[in-house]
Amino acid sequence: MELIRRNMTFHDAGNYCVSLRARLVSIHSNAENQQVYALCKNVNQNCWIGFENKPSTGFMWTDSSPVTYIHFQPGEPDNWNGVESCVIMKVNNQYNGTWSDQDCDADYDRSYFVCKIPNGAVAPQTTTPVIHTTTHDSGVSILTTLPHNVPSE
Repeated sequence: MELIRRNMTFHDAGNYCVSLRARLVSIHSNAENQQVYALCKNVNQNCWIGFENKPSTGFMWTDSSPVTYIHFQPGEPDNWNGVESCVIMKVNNQYNGTWSDQDCDADYDRSYFVCKIPNGAVAPQTTTPVIHTTTHDSGVSILTTLPHNVPSE
């Protein structure tokens, strides 16, 4: 799991996770919920999770995994004004990792989010330069930049 510290709409966050060969996090137990909560609480930000209410099917995980656990705060989901169908984890002391449905694409609901790489998938590789310094007997330093593949964070 990885916390992405970028404020995005739900659908933009989901697309960002896919670009990392991941999905918005699905949560299947209290232990997983606590892991996600710890990531979000550490930066004191509400976070999108990959739970979405589709008109034809109801709430589903965006990674198509089965719904085996839910943790909505009291009174949620409420689909306020008929526009809330995406789920965010709340992190203030009153809600302690409970979930609330929010407007998927409203600017005022942009939030951080958590991506989860599916089992067996490999995170994309990025090329990061490595700088080597060589100092010759004459006292002249030469910087050499070499490509080096490292996993993306």
